[in-house]
Amino acid sequence: MSESVQCPKCKSTQISAQKRGFSGGKAVAGAIVTGGVGVLAGFHGSSNIDVYCLSCGTKWNPAKRATQEKQVLMAKKAAHESSWKKNFYKAYENGNQERATEIVTSESPHLIRNGDLDGAYRHLKNNDKVTTIIQIIFLILIVLFFGWLVSKCS
Repeated sequence: MSESVQCPKCKSTQISAQKRGFSGGKAVAGAIVTGGVGVLAGFHGSSNIDVYCLSCGTKWNPAKRATQEKQVLMAKKAAHESSWKKNFYKAYENGNQERATEIVTSESPHLIRNGDLDGAYRHLKNNDKVTTIIQIIFLILIVLFFGWLVSKCS
């Protein structure tokens, strides 16, 4: 069973796809900025495809739209994981073993082997610590890079 392509705005299946082609505006801008060779800028993005809704006129790029949808899905997944972990930590730390077991069993059953709730808690906390450390290191590297870049430009 195949899924038909729909307009993201009106959900119509009356759509048309077109290849972008040469852009005169980009060519003129490129020629002004760089001279004659800048005319080649008109070909930038010419292989991209745009999809148009014939019912409401909405235009979209399917590749960009897929990327955006994937980012939204990943953000929802991260928010869900953060939420259940928070609830698990709260239940475990308040001594509600039954609720903590219920949460970790429903969300990540591989973590609780042989009823080892303490091990699941330690594992999740350690992963959170490692993630935080990696984020801090990454942030430090970005700051150092920009500091180096500023010193080179001065």
